[in-house]
Amino acid sequence: MCLINRFRRRTRALLLYIMDYKVILFCLTYILCNVLLIVVLRKLEEVYTIRQIILEIIGILLIFTLILVPIIIFRNGRKSKIGSFQNNMLHNIIVLLTCVIVSITLTSIRICPIIVKESKVLSVNRSFTKSFIEMEAYISEDVEKKHNYVYLYVKPLEDITLNETKLYGKDLYILVKEGRYKDYTIGMMCEFTGYIEVPKSFDDFDYKLYLKNKGIFYIMDSPKVVCETSSSVQQKQIIKNNLIYLKNIMLKIIDDVLNEPQSSLLAGILLGSKRLFSVEFEENQRIAGVSHIVSASGYNVTVLLLVVDRMFFFVPKRYRNILDILFIWLFAVFSGLSTSITRACIMSSVSLVALFFGRRNMVHISLLLTVTIFMFYNPLVIYDVGFLLSVGSMFGLVYVLPIITEWRGRFLKKMAFLDDSVLPTLACTLATLPITISTFGSISIWSVPANTVVQPVIGNTMLYGFLGILFYKLFPPVAYLFFSVVYVQLKYFELIINYIGGLSLGTFDISSPYSTIVVTSLLIILALAIVYFYPIENEKYNYYLKNSD
Repeated sequence: MCLINRFRRRTRALLLYIMDYKVILFCLTYILCNVLLIVVLRKLEEVYTIRQIILEIIGILLIFTLILVPIIIFRNGRKSKIGSFQNNMLHNIIVLLTCVIVSITLTSIRICPIIVKESKVLSVNRSFTKSFIEMEAYISEDVEKKHNYVYLYVKPLEDITLNETKLYGKDLYILVKEGRYKDYTIGMMCEFTGYIEVPKSFDDFDYKLYLKNKGIFYIMDSPKVVCETSSSVQQKQIIKNNLIYLKNIMLKIIDDVLNEPQSSLLAGILLGSKRLFSVEFEENQRIAGVSHIVSASGYNVTVLLLVVDRMFFFVPKRYRNILDILFIWLFAVFSGLSTSITRACIMSSVSLVALFFGRRNMVHISLLLTVTIFMFYNPLVIYDVGFLLSVGSMFGLVYVLPIITEWRGRFLKKMAFLDDSVLPTLACTLATLPITISTFGSISIWSVPANTVVQPVIGNTMLYGFLGILFYKLFPPVAYLFFSVVYVQLKYFELIINYIGGLSLGTFDISSPYSTIVVTSLLIILALAIVYFYPIENEKYNYYLKNSD
């Protein structure tokens, strides 16, 4: 009974806290409305026209307004009898309805144009099978190498006509599967000649929806490709292209010094380069649950923060936050400002600025506010795995790590390695576990222990790898010393992963809808654990807990 009372009391206190901080309330309602509206509108577009959908949204907003206005009038008329401003249930209902209405309005403004574009393309696709086209396009994203293809994400430089309907090139991205392994680079302009078709989903994976969430509606398989460097395209992306050029120089240094698979491992961990590994090694990574480590993402930014904090332990925490911001943005620049890393750096920077000014409450606000801003800029970012890993990692450090640290204090004495490396890694791994399961469709009992053992080493690998590249031209002997350390660490990573993969047990494939059930269960368990166990300073005198009795 005591456990139930504690949970009920803390839940009420949390709700009071959310209602008191209107920014948090608005961010939560906006995020929820964004997700629900995308799902609902995509379902409705299969039945109704987009005009009917917009009219229905306007109708819903009018209904909410008609409900809200009388409540506001009633509240103003009874203001003297209502009671306390903060504990007034009617006031809270009004605030909640206002946040919902504003959130629906803003999400509609952002999402409707996306749905309109999707609806136009889908109307063409309903009677579209395959079409032979010639188009000029430029490679808009970093080239992704697979075992059988090179994946090129291209943006047409001209409009495309399909089924007598003109589709604007500025609104389209096309995935080109090229099998000849030419030396493609971002910003390169090419002429593509071949068949364009609508992507098909697999039995256990909705590949069509996956590409749709990235703005890709068509693929070209093995077309004829003639490329040249386009100065006009490069001028439009001069900063990005120069950063990619710098990234390629760094990749060449790594390839000159290290052998495979260590060179590809460092290229993925440090620079986000999507390299090819053997089929066996890729499968071992999946079994160990560490596939996300070898593709620089928000998870790696979090690891870098832990490394910087450990390096500059002697610097006061407040000023260490400035060094954190400096190092993560250097990492972002040298990795070519990839989308996932840039997002993670922005999210981390906002939280670090809050901590710099000594406002711990601002961390809770800034985390949600940053997510909301990203979703307003691009509503479909909620489906991006890199974005979710960034959010999950920060969520783990803010909410899961304090719980684990408090439990450690009950049983073990303070240990630097445990507190600075193992526990933060464990917190990030637990927080991102639902994301990795939903992405890779499998659950591994090795995921938490493998990440916990490997991540502290990976953090040092990022540091020494960067220093090795930096000193390669300045003083090669020192550079080779750093790369020797990197080689040993990556060899350790390789041995651990291959050992776990060789056990051939502890991994369970989870197909839909069971994966949804597992992910939902994990999210519920995390939420309940945070509400119940999250440590609160001066809990006995906490304002919200006192008012929730």
